[in-house]
Amino acid sequence: MKQKAKVKIGALQLITIFASLIFGKAIGFTNGGLARTVGRDAWASMTVALLTGMLLLPAIVWLARRGGGPLIAYIKRLLGRWLGGLVLLLFAVYFGFAFATSANTMTLHISDYLMTETPFAVFVVGYTLLVTYGVYLGLEVAARLSVLGLIMTGLLTISMMAGSFDKFNYTQMLPMFDHGVLPVLAASSIAHTDVAMVAAAALALLPHSVGPPGRWNRLCWWGLGTGGILVLVWSIFETAVLGPDVVAQYLIACMQMARAAELSIYLHRYEMIMVVLFAYGVVTQSVVTLYCAVTLTEGALPWRVPRGWLILGWAALTVPLQFLLGNDRDRYGIFLETVWPAASIALAYGLPLFLCLVALLRPAAAAQGSTKSG
Repeated sequence: MKQKAKVKIGALQLITIFASLIFGKAIGFTNGGLARTVGRDAWASMTVALLTGMLLLPAIVWLARRGGGPLIAYIKRLLGRWLGGLVLLLFAVYFGFAFATSANTMTLHISDYLMTETPFAVFVVGYTLLVTYGVYLGLEVAARLSVLGLIMTGLLTISMMAGSFDKFNYTQMLPMFDHGVLPVLAASSIAHTDVAMVAAAALALLPHSVGPPGRWNRLCWWGLGTGGILVLVWSIFETAVLGPDVVAQYLIACMQMARAAELSIYLHRYEMIMVVLFAYGVVTQSVVTLYCAVTLTEGALPWRVPRGWLILGWAALTVPLQFLLGNDRDRYGIFLETVWPAASIALAYGLPLFLCLVALLRPAAAAQGSTKSG
């Protein structure tokens, strides 16, 4: 526990981590799912999810500030040893599934578009080993990688816009809200899977920030806002360039967008460049989610387990999960659009809000950590 308290993340690194958490899966899987649900209003549902996340983040920041230290000790102080351990384990399970969806983001991009003849299991095992090594190196390494990842993501977005701007047709986004306002609001649950990942990670990572707690709200808003703007750009361009009907036909819509971009006659295989620029942010997302799953499991268990074994254990558990979800593309699409939104909202939003309620009902226990830290 003392060793983990020494983990420190810079303000810029925290912003880039949050941006990486929302970007990776959202531009492909989420936009495609939204297009299948509300057509040309996919960007509106994404906007609703982003604004909802912006409104909920201050509550999560308040909770993290009241803790005055690591999340694990704070939850156990609020709820007691056993109930606190159960809540930590639920958080860990959420991050384990979040890692599986993040890992499948990378493996499906490569297996479906670049190396189609290679068995899917090879990518699952290979990528899991890579991320496992990243978790072993520590959170600081992922934090430094996230800065490079956001730069690459920005270059990816700018080059996509430059290569497809001449094909941009805003009429494909009209009429707006032709499905109605309520369906757009309901479909935002699909986009909440990405925003909720930022909310849950904020609760776990904010105590490691080197910045003063008074700046945490701004750091979270900058991170979510930066990643959200990049995602919205992709959602708007995918709809206006490809058309909502085309976007809805693909599980990974962003690769079709990359194929539509033409930077020059020398870059006609732009999807290969996209994966290179895309990889850094997704690897950051995967390392952070698996790191949180391992760390929270370590705090939830009543007995001490060597951290290395926990890392290997989570890697071994998620390999069959990744294969089970990603090997059947239709099943994976249904999971992302039905099961995963409900689970994300319940765990990544519901648990922090539940902890906020407990902190309000038990102010003495909630303030104990912050008093000691002061």
